[in-house]
This record gives sequence, C-alpha cells and structure tokens, in this order.
Amino acid sequence: MKEQLSKLETLQAELEANKKLIRDLQAKLAQVEQERQVKPRAERVDLKSPVEFIGDFDIVHGEGINISDNGICFNVKKALPIEMHYMHNGIQQHRRAELVWMKELPEEGYRFGLKFIESDDNNRF
Repeated sequence: MKEQLSKLETLQAELEANKKLIRDLQAKLAQVEQERQVKPRAERVDLKSPVEFIGDFDIVHGEGINISDNGICFNVKKALPIEMHYMHNGIQQHRRAELVWMKELPEEGYRFGLKFIESDDNNRF
C-alpha cells in the first residue's frame, strides 16, 4: 500500500511539474506573439510538376562543426543559391531560391526546402 501511495505521489508531482511547464510555455508563446516575433506560415499549394535545379555556386567554403563515422556537420557563411525551372498553373516558371533545409526521407530520396529570392538577371542560365 505504501508503495502504491509513493507511486501516486510521484505521478502527482510529475503532473504538477508538467502543468507548470505548459503554463510557462503558454506564457512564452503569448509573449512572442505579442512582440510579433512569429510570422504566420505562408499558405502551401500542391505542386505536381518536375523541377529542374541548377546549382548557382562555385566552390563553397565552410567550417566544420563535428564529424562521425556516418557524416559531417559544417556551417557556411553564404547561402547556396539555386536556379530552378518548373510548371505551375500551366505556366513555365523560372525562379531563384536559396537552400534553407534538407532531410533524408525514410523511404528513399531527399526533401529540400528553398526560399525564393529576387532574380539576378546577370546570373540567368
């Protein structure tokens, strides 16, 4: 009986700690929203079109962060600009973007996130 009571008290303490954490996070979210540090996410529209990517960079210099038998992590000081061509709403699009994120997909392949930037006609392919 004492053991069950002790477990119950432990669970109640954990519950109270989690409630406090939630209140703290809600307060922080309210503060961030009030200071307008969070921008609403832009609406996503499905795009079922082949996309042609052309890397618009030469040699990239970075600084190593860490390394293991499986890979390497590094920082670069400049964005990696990419020229792309694709069809959207029946219109051929030519856009420039910068690589923002990349992840390996569990089923095979990779997914990229690119942020559109203004086109520099001097660098048009």
